[in-house]
Amino acid sequence: WQNRDWEVREYWGGATPESKACGCFMDNSCAVHNAKCNCANDKQLRIDEGYLTHTPDLPMTKFFAGDTGGAIEVGYHTLGPFTCYGENSPE
Repeated sequence: WQNRDWEVREYWGGATPESKACGCFMDNSCAVHNAKCNCANDKQLRIDEGYLTHTPDLPMTKFFAGDTGGAIEVGYHTLGPFTCYGENSPE
């Protein structure tokens, strides 16, 4: 995904920017051992979800979806609903 400074970010909700991973990596709960995300090109549909909370990267300005490198692959994505929290968010 792309942040507000047009930089491509390689982490997902629940993970830290430097991890280049998903939230399951942070607590060692990914379905495939040693994987950085649940979506691991192993013919199983899984979910990677979480909140993006690193405020210097927000808001997300673009989401990229594409080839994950497998010969036979399927991917689905949903984004939202978007919710903002903080001192400037509506009540």
